[in-house]
Amino acid sequence: MLSLLGAGFGLQSGVAFAQDWTPTRPLRFIISFPPGGTSDLLERAIAPAMSEGLGQPIVLDNRGGAGGIVGVEAVARAQRDGYTFGIASLSSHAANATLALKLPYDPIKDFEPITLLGRSPLLLVVGPQNPARSVQELLAQAKTKSLNFASPGVGLASHIASELLKLQTQSNMVHVPYKGGGPALTDIMGGHVDMMFIPISSAMPLVQSGRLRALTIVRKERSPRPPNVPTIAEAGMANFDIAEWWGLLAPARTARSAVNRLRAETVRAVERPEVADRLGAAGVEMITSTPEELREYVVVEIRKYRDIIQRAGIRAN
Repeated sequence: MLSLLGAGFGLQSGVAFAQDWTPTRPLRFIISFPPGGTSDLLERAIAPAMSEGLGQPIVLDNRGGAGGIVGVEAVARAQRDGYTFGIASLSSHAANATLALKLPYDPIKDFEPITLLGRSPLLLVVGPQNPARSVQELLAQAKTKSLNFASPGVGLASHIASELLKLQTQSNMVHVPYKGGGPALTDIMGGHVDMMFIPISSAMPLVQSGRLRALTIVRKERSPRPPNVPTIAEAGMANFDIAEWWGLLAPARTARSAVNRLRAETVRAVERPEVADRLGAAGVEMITSTPEELREYVVVEIRKYRDIIQRAGIRAN
């Protein structure tokens, strides 16, 4: 399990105190994206262990739509009794805070943070027919043509990372947005689009099978999954820091006793070897935090992505 020391987070136990609040009926766990994605995997991996610790069933409620806005709004509007909580992501909070013209919630004021859950580093991938074997070789292609980069949608981590690469290298690059990661990956593998940043949790099977080639990983140190892929810092971009991340939130003004208990059971859940192994195999680096650390993390991420979005001139569809 990862200790994100640079951001002040790590896997923290310290949960024995949080026993004041005890639920007496089933709880609702809202997920802001459709079934099958990494957010859904996170929810289904930790919910059984949380249910066991809380002594009550947890109802899984998928509310996908509008880049996470639909589900996150449902969390914000829920009763503040500790029985409803949900997952926030980079897009639902950090990116949508700038991109959405009429965001139906305040990403800071309308939520009670519980804990950071994890992050998935991004891989920069190309199709097997692309001759590039490094970031430098890929960017060299932009000197003679426009590089097309795919993303699953405007404002998602894949899109923001490519725009940051374009800004930092002043390369000739054009965004090709798709409605979801599947169609985008199909066109990358088929050679119809040049490149794409993709969370390692989604890229692993395709890289291992040779249907995609990973040129770099956006991480300070090399990862064992997949091995031998150089970091973006090794390509000369030490300040390049974009990852998909997830955190657990409750409605604003949820009682602190309930927040503490939910955090305690979440930390216990992610510390279970079977949970850590399942999520680690999917490329998710598990991280927990205090509620205060998660709030500050979201504030910093909003500032970071606002800067990139504004400099790149990104507009929502």
